[in-house]
Amino acid sequence: MPVNKSVVSRVSRGITASVVSAIRRNFTTIAAAGGQYWTIPTVTLTGDFDIDLKVNLPLTLDQKFLGGSIDDTLGWNASGNLEIKIGGSFSTFGVAARDSKVHSFNYKRVGSTITCTLDGLLVGTIASSANFTIDFLARVPTHPTMSGILSDVIISGVGIMPRIYRVDEDWVGPSAVLHDNSGDNQHGLAVNIGASDAELFTRFDNVSPNEFRNGDASVILEIAGT
Repeated sequence: MPVNKSVVSRVSRGITASVVSAIRRNFTTIAAAGGQYWTIPTVTLTGDFDIDLKVNLPLTLDQKFLGGSIDDTLGWNASGNLEIKIGGSFSTFGVAARDSKVHSFNYKRVGSTITCTLDGLLVGTIASSANFTIDFLARVPTHPTMSGILSDVIISGVGIMPRIYRVDEDWVGPSAVLHDNSGDNQHGLAVNIGASDAELFTRFDNVSPNEFRNGDASVILEIAGT
């Protein structure tokens, strides 16, 4: 049964004559040393599912993007391979994407077949019908929290309302709410994250590869696959 996916809304605005439109958004850079991560209301994927996310990571090994327990994880393993653990069973893909670029991942299950794509290219296929539970972003129990940027997490599956966590907050207020942008109000909670961890970036599509730049262009995030 196919999964109906919601699309993250993108707000464009003109900024210069040479750039027709640009997306401005916050990115939150977290550090494992600070114990920074997010919790979300538990979602259990029992059938077909579709998970999208974007990451910008340093070369650190053994980082988990999301998961729900030691039996359900997505991320890098200690050997530097992309790994999915579902129902307690590991599968790894020899993918090199820890290069400080913004990478797009998709994990999709149809029937018992799970495919993994990186920046639109298929990198691996595994078979599993086990449930997959998610209630943490940027960490799972027994593992260090992630270091880097996690954004645009979209979780959809049979029998559940889609979740969209853009992670576009500025955390000013202070506010610890991680907004579910799907409209279903399944909001999450930031742990040890504050306004100093977020920074506003503008996307530029008139360069190759496309990139995000902060206000004074002292930080440039290349977007892989563009």
